Amino acid sequence: MEKSASERQVIKYVFEPSGRFFFVVKGINHDYLTTKSFCTCYDYNFRRRPEGCSHMKALAKALENRSYREIRLSD
Repeated sequence: MEKSASERQVIKYVFEPSGRFFFVVKGINHDYLTTKSFCTCYDYNFRRRPEGCSHMKALAKALENRSYREIRLSD
């Protein structure tokens, strides 16, 4: 059974000292680089749903609730 958007794990990778960052959303079988307007998953890239994919929805919910994990790495 697929996890709902609110149950997906979202991780923010922050690079220091530059402050650059990106988000990864854990899917069922893979992890996906995800933004508010793009995702590396099959669903987003080939089905092109106007509302976006479940990973983009999970990211939006995590950003709204500040419910993501943050990992800091050096540049």
